[in-house]
Amino acid sequence: MTRGIRAVGCSLFALLAHGGTAHLAAQPRPQVVATVEGRPITIDEVDRSIEDKLRPLQQQIYLLRKSALENLILAAVLRSEAARKNVTTEQLRKELTAVTPEITREEVEAAYVENAPAFGSTSPDEARERLRLDLETQVRMRHYGEALSLLKERAAIEVLLEAPKVVVAAAGPTTAATGSEDAPVTVTEFAHFQCPSCREAVESLKRVLGAYENNVRVIFRHLPSPNHPQAFAAARAAVCATEQGRFWEYHDALFAAESLTPEGLETAAAAVGLDLNAFAECVGAERSSEAVMVDVREAKRLGITTTPTFVVNGVVTEGVLSFAQFQQLINPELEAASPALSAGDDDSQEDQP
Repeated sequence: MTRGIRAVGCSLFALLAHGGTAHLAAQPRPQVVATVEGRPITIDEVDRSIEDKLRPLQQQIYLLRKSALENLILAAVLRSEAARKNVTTEQLRKELTAVTPEITREEVEAAYVENAPAFGSTSPDEARERLRLDLETQVRMRHYGEALSLLKERAAIEVLLEAPKVVVAAAGPTTAATGSEDAPVTVTEFAHFQCPSCREAVESLKRVLGAYENNVRVIFRHLPSPNHPQAFAAARAAVCATEQGRFWEYHDALFAAESLTPEGLETAAAAVGLDLNAFAECVGAERSSEAVMVDVREAKRLGITTTPTFVVNGVVTEGVLSFAQFQQLINPELEAASPALSAGDDDSQEDQP
């Protein structure tokens, strides 16, 4: 079970460095940073007014700390192993890279064909030799990385640094969700239907729902990109499918559709059995547009601009996630709720990032 480092202090730097505002709200006397005719303005109010700007900064600080922590952990693991073997750390590094790469002529030739334009006037023989040396270095570094992974697995490592968390506003009546309302883990996805990466993420999410059954709830929030002209109309159409209780069927149909033109949206609606008259009325009504904008405004409040973006119990992660990456986010949350709840361990090795 992991526990986050508790934040202390009331300054803005402390807020950013410790990844959130919850510690400020818990203080008995909120820090007053100004008064206007006797009326106090607190740091909480200031932070809420720039919440969309603070989150990216919090995330940047967290990623810097995470990278630095990983380096420190690695250095500590190497020191420990070197001491166990009674050698220096440098000697251990040499030992871990002491492998004789076997690079075939075919591998060198394939690399040469792929990279030949980059060598310019360099002779073919010299270019091939450089590529052979590069390929040997890659093998050594891969061997070194695998050896380090084994050392880390054997070491007793407990990471207590916790990612900054956000609170996603409660979903509205036209927000689609699947999974138990009482699930200890909520995955909120911000996405749109013209997004290739969002389509790529569908299979991983289905695996999550299958592996964790009633322990994970998935909520879909619309974030159509202005760079994709059909995305907003598709989002409105999906809202209308939600009104008829068929969002997830329509969701799959839109990601599988060849076209998201009005005709394509209607074809998908017919394919999943929607009432087309009610669908057409909803698509043309202001309420479908407003339902999408509720999600867009929530994404803006949270500083979310990329699709897909996933919020797993408050932890924001951008981009496509594999099933194994979802496990890394979900399992600690389930273990915190109950050690017996974590799931999917049998599959965790098959698509590690």
